[in-house]
Amino acid sequence: MQLMLKGDNQKFEKQTNDLLSRFWSGYPIEHLSTLLHHSDHKLVEAGAYCASELPGQLAPIIKEIPPLLSHPSAAVRFYTIDAVLDNISADGEVIAQALLLIEDKEKAVRWKALRFALLADREQIQSVLPFVKAEIRKALESSGLLERDFTAEASQHKITRGLADENKLVRWWAAAAAARGANRKLLEQASKSFDPEICRFAEQELRRLLEFGPANQQLKKLLQKSK
Repeated sequence: MQLMLKGDNQKFEKQTNDLLSRFWSGYPIEHLSTLLHHSDHKLVEAGAYCASELPGQLAPIIKEIPPLLSHPSAAVRFYTIDAVLDNISADGEVIAQALLLIEDKEKAVRWKALRFALLADREQIQSVLPFVKAEIRKALESSGLLERDFTAEASQHKITRGLADENKLVRWWAAAAAARGANRKLLEQASKSFDPEICRFAEQELRRLLEFGPANQQLKKLLQKSK
């Protein structure tokens, strides 16, 4: 970490990966705070990247993670979404902030937030409801993302309507719901959306579905989290 702090940029990527390996080997996670609070955005990005690769290990510094969701650096916001996904299960206010980055100005951050909607546990999604405005709750409900059983006919009808909704949030979350249910027909519908970002997301999830099939959802989810 000292070489990183001294501004040795020639091997910065290697230094970041070496630091991550040290954390995996037991290096105290508290040392990550040095990077997360640094004035140099590149160092904060390195810290956020490490945090995103340490699922379930951020408890000692968990209060330092939520502010990164509004960091000026898009890369920091991008990586922090994964850090929240894998380390925060009960804080609905923070989870809502991550989920609503689907409206971020940066395309990569929007894509990551859409994947958050796909990969988050149902309990995580439900936890946001007390912390969002009525119109956001309505959008979540209309999208089908809050459904308990994505294979139920009523749920599929709701997702179908959501994919065609005039509200962009409803359409995006409906696409996530279609992917959560591993529903080929709904993903094919989403892949024909007039919204190019929804199209790309649906096409990617269709490829995953065709590769793994609905019988291998746990393996598929593990692969998705690795991307």
